[in-house]
Amino acid sequence: MTEKNRMIADPYPRYVVARDKVNQGAAVLVMSVSTARRLGVPEERWVFLHGHADLRERDLMERADLSRSPAAVMLRAAPLGEGRHALDRVLADHQWKNR
Repeated sequence: MTEKNRMIADPYPRYVVARDKVNQGAAVLVMSVSTARRLGVPEERWVFLHGHADLRERDLMERADLSRSPAAVMLRAAPLGEGRHALDRVLADHQWKNR
């Protein structure tokens, strides 16, 4: 810990805690198999998209309960086919490792 990266909630310091109005977006470059081959992308780097979700969270101060994230609850509850099963495995693995 440092003065700038103080403890927020043990074991999480400031720089690993999500903050309101911080863009936590991600990007994925999607292309066909033929394009990946043409561009020389090694097959071991390929990932096949099996589903997606796009949720918009309300601003923190507009939530009825500041301790809850309705969009995260919807994501967890939405049937995402194999993606949902993968999420369940990730959550179960995380819980097992952090006992």
